Amino acid sequence: MAIEPSVTWKAPPQPVHKGAKSKWPQIAAQLRERPGEWALIATDVSPSVAANIKAGRLRGMEAGAFDATVRANGYENRRVDVYARFVGDQP
Repeated sequence: MAIEPSVTWKAPPQPVHKGAKSKWPQIAAQLRERPGEWALIATDVSPSVAANIKAGRLRGMEAGAFDATVRANGYENRRVDVYARFVGDQP
């Protein structure tokens, strides 16, 4: 028995915006207060969060000024916990 293809004609829903305010500048400020000390800053997230922190792609976190790493946490779908630290401003 073959499944017949179907088409439903409708416009996509409006994008969901969580607001322009980002949590990253506040997290960056807290990390700056304790240079070199690791902190758990996100749980059950994509590993790309750590890469974005290192590359300076998150608001308030300049490339080279922050270090980040991930650890498996037992959640499904390859989600991780992200740890980060402030390592200093680049000259």
